[in-house]
Amino acid sequence: MPDHDQNAAANREAAFKATLDGHGHAFQSAFVSHVRHMDQRIWSVLGEEVPVTVGTHETHIDCVLSAVREAITILIVECKRADPARAAWCFARAKERGELGWVEIAMRQDYGASRLSSFPKIVATRPSPCHVGHAIKTPEEKGAGVGAHQGPIDTAATQALQSMSGFVNAAIENQPFVQTHALLIPCVVTTAALFVTPRDLADANLAKGTMREGLELERHDWVWYQVTLSRSLHHKAPGRFSKVPDVRAYTELGHQRSVAIVTATAFEAFTGYLLGEFLARNFP
Repeated sequence: MPDHDQNAAANREAAFKATLDGHGHAFQSAFVSHVRHMDQRIWSVLGEEVPVTVGTHETHIDCVLSAVREAITILIVECKRADPARAAWCFARAKERGELGWVEIAMRQDYGASRLSSFPKIVATRPSPCHVGHAIKTPEEKGAGVGAHQGPIDTAATQALQSMSGFVNAAIENQPFVQTHALLIPCVVTTAALFVTPRDLADANLAKGTMREGLELERHDWVWYQVTLSRSLHHKAPGRFSKVPDVRAYTELGHQRSVAIVTATAFEAFTGYLLGEFLARNFP
């Protein structure tokens, strides 16, 4: 083969690899393969690229996982390969907003009837939920153009919540999605490293609007991220709360949910916590 043909082939391969890496196809497939090699007596892959609809918007859920224990737990997974140049995802808490999280419970009326309802439940999480997250540029790594737009954390978390709403919508018409009841947890699995500051956002300098020195970022394998879901991304299933007493309850009950953001290499440890400590503490 002439040299120029070899160079063309090498360039084509490099370009295709960069495209596969940049769009996260390889990461998603590697993650699903990893889950399939975990304990299959506990976790099963219900589907990949599951098409769902929220309002007029159609999307695909990267992966839906199910675990059957005392409580049926379904993870709605969004796979997110972080841009290597912005792969430090850093989080902070506004503690006055509360230190508890919100998850979704889907339930068939009378356990098996066709009508599905879905409503929030307050839960204790470890660690407690964060309220602000930013992808921080790491100058030692060259960017690959992945998630180069503003707010990759919020984008991924919102996509996971949108996928969860779409799953509930699909379950309304398709009983196999939720046979009787299920705990639904939106989850972002990522290649990013996760860091949390123990400093409260409310400790900022009021006159300058700036945080004080010494954030003391701590590395975490997973975080819970509190997200306020817009009305346009809500599912259609009726909930338990038809009326709320005040603005805070309206925001929390109607719109706030907690998204689990997990480093891919720690996913097995996270699911061990989820099916152990988390369920025991919140669903005794």
